[in-house]
Amino acid sequence: MSLKLAKFKADESGAITADYVVLAGAIIALGLSAANAIRLGTFETSKGISDILQSQGCVTTGQAGTTDLTNCN
Repeated sequence: MSLKLAKFKADESGAITADYVVLAGAIIALGLSAANAIRLGTFETSKGISDILQSQGCVTTGQAGTTDLTNCN
């Protein structure tokens, strides 16, 4: 029995799988973090553009989401 246990302890064939799981998890986490940063930056930029256009009286959004640009100078 101790011989089988010693063989099992010395076997490292599954260790590479654990390394790849950790590496894949890190890559996924980094990708999600980058996507979230891009999403937030895009949202803030579009919100700023919208606020500027609305403050100039250029854009009026209707109920159906249509945009009227007739007052633009």
